[in-house]
This record gives sequence, structure tokens and C-alpha cells, in this order.
Amino acid sequence: MSIVSRFLGLSVIAILSSCGNEETTVNYSGESASAMDVFHNGIYSVKEGEGEIIGTMTSTYLTYSWRMEGETTILERQLLMDKSKGYHKNSMPIELSYRVPQVAVIADGIKVKSVRGYEQFIPQVVEKLAIKENFKRQLRDARYQLEFDRYEKHRWEMGHLLLGSVPVRGNITGLLKSQGRLPLPAFEVDSVVVVGFKSTDGRKCLEYKTYFRDKESFPYFMWEQYAYSVESGKKYQEFKPDSAFYSTEYMVSLDIETGIPCQEREVKVGTHVMIHPESKERATFTSYITRENLFTKPEKK
Repeated sequence: MSIVSRFLGLSVIAILSSCGNEETTVNYSGESASAMDVFHNGIYSVKEGEGEIIGTMTSTYLTYSWRMEGETTILERQLLMDKSKGYHKNSMPIELSYRVPQVAVIADGIKVKSVRGYEQFIPQVVEKLAIKENFKRQLRDARYQLEFDRYEKHRWEMGHLLLGSVPVRGNITGLLKSQGRLPLPAFEVDSVVVVGFKSTDGRKCLEYKTYFRDKESFPYFMWEQYAYSVESGKKYQEFKPDSAFYSTEYMVSLDIETGIPCQEREVKVGTHVMIHPESKERATFTSYITRENLFTKPEKK
């Protein structure tokens, strides 16, 4: 089953869900002293005919640890190793951000106060890549640090939407708005749906999904993957990427006893607009992006 089929199927389930009577309580007390091993996986593909072609697959291994300073939560991330492969394994910016040796997120509740570490992206990641100088030049852009900071804030907000008493199943968009936890500043959220409990790594985890829409300006790397690695895209090599519009499902599975994630999965279906610089002809293609983080307890040594 393709990524888009899975996404559309899950969307139908979300739309049909309605709130039940059973409730549970979510808190984040476990963030005071917790550590997890994390496997990150990113898959970037484009539509080709009735199917899809995967161009880039990233695999990154990390450790996450949480600690409290008063009311402030500090999440610290460390890189262990990278096993990525594919067309853009050394150039997809958001995936390269996982190779920064150390990153810290400082937050009060759902609000992120600061993100530290991405100032090392160029010296610690870009300059060490085994790629040509002109490719490195594309990545030596200070805007990426700002983009990575925004993405970490986005991930934190997605993982901290629930608090206190919540239904075990159903659409909780109205509840979150009444609590002031929606809307979010960067995205147009359509709905938030609690799916129910599942067992992950021996933990009882509550799963919920947030559906939203967002836009990206000048999505260069997906266009390059399409135009230079997919047969139907080669005729668009003279075009330039203009924008991309995404429909996104962001799934979070939480250990309700601690607030520590069990799993995060972001599935994006994108419509990319390309424009020929001289004729101004416009064309589009479809991308499928999946980013996933699986949190597991560290193995005893």
C-alpha cells in the first residue's frame, strides 16, 4: 500500500470518529528524569504513474534525555550514528539536522522558550559531508538554523497538545480550543483526533493525530529529486521550483504515565508547483514524505 493510500485511509477513520465517554489523564511528570533511544526514519518519494518512486531514505540513531529545572523542561538530543541512503542522503536539510551532534529544546509546558545546537549545523555537519563544494554551498545558509528551530518547536507542540483529562477516542479539536491549546501559530489545524491505546515497547501509549495544512516556498530538494531521478520529471529540468502545498497527518503516541513519546509519525502529501523561467509555463508533481521517530527504552548493559 502506498504512503498516500495509508494517509487517505487514516483520514477517513479520523473524520468518522466521534467522542466517547471513556476518558484518561495525561501528564508529563516523567520528563523530570527519563532517557530513551530513538530511531529516526525519513522517506521521500514522488508519484510516478499509479505508483510512487522512493528517492531518499534516511536512518538516524539518537538518544533523548529529559530533565527539569523548576517549571522548565529541558530535552537534550545526542547523535549516535547515521545510516541514510538514496538520492538526497547528504543534502535533504531537515534530515541533515538530525546529524547535529547535540541539540537542546527548552520549554515551559507546550511553549518552547529556545532551541540550542543548530548553530553548529554548518561546521559540524555541512563541512564534513562527502559531497561536492557547490552542493555544500547550497547548505551554507543561515536560514536553515531558523527553519530547524521552527521545526523543533512544531514537533514539541505536536507532542504536548494533550493535558489532563481527555477522551480515549474521538475528535478533541473543540476541547483543545477551549483550553487555549489551539490554534497553533504556524499551521492551519483542521482537527485533532484521539485514536486509542496501543502497546509500544512494553508501554501503554495513547495515540492521537493532528491534521493540518501548510505551505513551503521554493522546495528545491524535492524538485531536484523529481527532475533528476524520476523518468517523468526529467523534462522539467529547465523549470524552477516555486512552492509546495501539503496536507499533513501528524501522529503522536504518548506514555500517559510520563508524557514521554512512544512514537511520532508525520505523513505529508504535497502538490509542488514548478514554473519555467522564460515561458512562465506552470506544472505540478506530487510528493509523499514520511518522517518517523520510534522511542525505545535503553538496553541494559
